Amino acid sequence: MSEYQTIPFSFEAVSRTHIGLVRQINEDAIASCVDFTEKIWNRADHDIKGSEIVFLIADGMGGTNAGEIASAITLDSVSAFFPQALEQKVDEEEDIIRLLKRSVRLSHDAIIDYADHHPESQGMGTTVVTGIIRQGRVYVVWVGDSRVYRVYQPKGENKSKIEMLTRDHSMVWDLVEQGKLSVEEARVHPHSNIITQSLGEITHQPKPDYRIVKLYRGDRILVCTDGIHGMISEPQLLKVVAGVGTISDAAEKLTQTILQAGAEDNLSFVLLEVKEGEERNINSDKPEHIETKSGGLTAYQHATFRNQSNNLSSEPHSKKRASLFDFSIWTLLIAVLILSSLLWWLRKDGHQNNQEVKVQELMSVINAIGSETDYNLRDQLRLKYSNQTDSLILALQQLKDKIEVRSDTAKSPKVDVSPNKELIVEMTSQNAEEESKPTTQSQASKSPTRQDGQRYSSAAGNKDSVAQEYKSSSIIYHPTEDSAKAKEISQDSTTKNQSK
Repeated sequence: MSEYQTIPFSFEAVSRTHIGLVRQINEDAIASCVDFTEKIWNRADHDIKGSEIVFLIADGMGGTNAGEIASAITLDSVSAFFPQALEQKVDEEEDIIRLLKRSVRLSHDAIIDYADHHPESQGMGTTVVTGIIRQGRVYVVWVGDSRVYRVYQPKGENKSKIEMLTRDHSMVWDLVEQGKLSVEEARVHPHSNIITQSLGEITHQPKPDYRIVKLYRGDRILVCTDGIHGMISEPQLLKVVAGVGTISDAAEKLTQTILQAGAEDNLSFVLLEVKEGEERNINSDKPEHIETKSGGLTAYQHATFRNQSNNLSSEPHSKKRASLFDFSIWTLLIAVLILSSLLWWLRKDGHQNNQEVKVQELMSVINAIGSETDYNLRDQLRLKYSNQTDSLILALQQLKDKIEVRSDTAKSPKVDVSPNKELIVEMTSQNAEEESKPTTQSQASKSPTRQDGQRYSSAAGNKDSVAQEYKSSSIIYHPTEDSAKAKEISQDSTTKNQSK
């Protein structure tokens, strides 16, 4: 049994619901019960008194998809479950919270079952706040963004304060808890109506949060939908709830304030004042038993969610529900992008490895068949194209080809190229002897093209400069534009040989 000291406790409560000034249907539902023996539930505007109470507020969503049915099903499920459950005189905190959570899950299952048998209602859902006041404590369980506030006056102070007892299951409230938005910025945020938990979501079993708070004489408890807290700021809410004499006057003032602010949504609330109970003392405002077991989605999921259009109302500021189906699609797309990037990187890495192998192969061939001059030119090419592997491969390939041509020419002293060829190469016996001599440092320095490394530039494509660079070698390289010029060079070469 409970260890709490028995202190007389009583309260007065009022409940109000209004369609607002914009909506065509009231999708909210409110109910309370103070007589567990007779099982009498008040489901409309009413004023009640008592020492224990079960209360509930549900804010339906779905617009044309029967949000008002979802909230009504929740009310029916809870009202059918609680009186019988509380006949057992459950007093332990854990047992009370367990009962509240069970009522929420039963409501969720009932909504799913109804939607299965009524396809036209697919997509409907609702938020819910349900709670019990017993033995001077309020036990609250919630799913969605309907809220519970406490308005109280701290001991020794003249001004009242307002405290939000719940934490919204919404995208913007996660940003508040991350320090990225203030409470007021979240209230006016364009996505303030996107929630991340609700009853009736097929792919997401609700995970209710809960809180237990001790009440003191003079405390006022406000249970409301976002049609209240979304229309006015917390300072305005505090001024209305705490600044009016009786609880009934405060309820009337709150309703009129929301209507004057535009009442863009349905507005519903239960307002309760503790008339008898323990007096607040200096230690009353210290942190006490507070449990908010988060059942919401992660910040990453919030950031990647969109909303299914068939879950949304066309009316302004209608509540929207984040969908796990959409999250799955985005997760799949991100996974595909990551996999594609990995494959591209592996392909690129393999290509780079192949290029390095090709460079090494060309270097080995040049080392095997080239001369000292070729080695110098090879080194210049490596410096020039140190960060351009493709260009280096092309330049080394050209150098290798020239060395091979020179080697073949050395084996055949006289080569007569027909007019339709681009190159005419002539090797004299004197040049052959020069080729067999090692190239000295002074000879190498006479060729400016070997110093600047321009000879095998793939960008230049200048065959005349290539021929000029080979003047000091054993190959005479004559690029030609047409066959007539080739023929003239060939005849001139033959005449020279005959004269000798």
